[in-house]
Amino acid sequence: ITLPAAATTITSGANTMTVDTWTSSPSGTGTLSAGGSQALTVGATLNVGASQPAGTYVSGTPFTVTVNYN
Repeated sequence: ITLPAAATTITSGANTMTVDTWTSSPSGTGTLSAGGSQALTVGATLNVGASQPAGTYVSGTPFTVTVNYN
């Protein structure tokens, strides 16, 4: 499981926040069940300013999470 290495900036008009410290569960590697499935959760830290304006914040560039099943 490979997560983004860098922070992602999200914007709402001229306002910005960063998303960083990506985590996953399981982290690194996992094991498929006998039925061939596994739950994967991905999280990150959203850095919100003290007086951050409300809005719909979006990323101009997508972030990538890669799962390699061998």
